[in-house]
Amino acid sequence: MAFSQSEHDFFELLKGDINGCPICSLEEERVKRSMKVLLYESITKRQFRKDIRFSRICRKHYDMFNQSVKEDLTVAGLGPAIIFWDMIKSQSEEMDKNPLFKKRQKSQDCYFCSYLETLPERITQSAYNVLKDPKGTKSFKDTQAVVCFDHFERLLKVAGKNKDKAFIHTIQPIQKAKLERLTDQLRQFIDKHDYANHVKITQEEALSLKIAFQTLLKI
Repeated sequence: MAFSQSEHDFFELLKGDINGCPICSLEEERVKRSMKVLLYESITKRQFRKDIRFSRICRKHYDMFNQSVKEDLTVAGLGPAIIFWDMIKSQSEEMDKNPLFKKRQKSQDCYFCSYLETLPERITQSAYNVLKDPKGTKSFKDTQAVVCFDHFERLLKVAGKNKDKAFIHTIQPIQKAKLERLTDQLRQFIDKHDYANHVKITQEEALSLKIAFQTLLKI
């Protein structure tokens, strides 16, 4: 089976050193890439400037923007600065006309949330296509990665729509084994905090706390 670019990226991710949810990782990478394209390469596109002018930016995408811009802001921030100048100027002028911001209500609260609304579905579909392939199944089984509960539910829904019972019967035992291993590591981490314990907590046991957090994240 020939993988698409997104599927290939997910397959390569599975083969790497990943501990948390690989679907979350791919989705986050795609979000950052999309934000970079929009904020750095779309400043000359009139429709984009018009679409984003009366929207806002949510905390999640603000944090992602900060993570993606690690270079010198005096250079790297030119594109975003032009867009943000346009947004603030337009909304400030609208505030003078109407304090209730009625015009802004026509737009989604966060432009990036709206723009990327279908991304989770597309990413999950790519992950499903990879994981149903024997190569993808083996890579997932061999890696330390654990799919978060939300993305695993999405995978099962995609399989259900395709009436792919074979996929469900294959992937569920693998995911269940990974979750059991994770709970074992958490239990060891907890038990080693006993005052009578003199055995050092391993790096894997300490990492289990972070992986557990990611597994329970709401996407």
